[in-house]
Amino acid sequence: MATDGSRRYTPCPYVREMPDTTILGHYPDGGGALAVREYDQWTSVYAAVPALPREFLEALVEHAGIHRYLTTPDQVWATEDMIGVSVDKAGPRTISLENGKWFHEVYDPLADEEFAVDDQGRFTADFAEGATRIFVMRSREEYRSIVKPPAVKE
Repeated sequence: MATDGSRRYTPCPYVREMPDTTILGHYPDGGGALAVREYDQWTSVYAAVPALPREFLEALVEHAGIHRYLTTPDQVWATEDMIGVSVDKAGPRTISLENGKWFHEVYDPLADEEFAVDDQGRFTADFAEGATRIFVMRSREEYRSIVKPPAVKE
């Protein structure tokens, strides 16, 4: 309430009870604040909460059948032929390629390190604390045949 005695209202969208809608969380007044609705080809998720827990988002990803490159809480950027991974904590990471069966090895051109991809489309790389690594879906030889290093001036 404002100090001048007038009332001020802030819109608060909510989900009402509906067929085919599952309300997973409520506002204190009972309105739906987190809900899921299944359609034939897709699923709608409404969240009034600005920061959902990682475990909830992971469950949504799994439910949707979206490929996960990592099971750790690290940042991943991916294109069809490159993957970038940034980590907070040091240690090995097993990276699962979406179409891994097509690749036998990947290459980190910045570290000049090659990694074998197993028959499940996975490889493991070590990361230093706070590190970012970039992997190309090519062998060292293939990469170097495409990308020529710049000439070094002396």
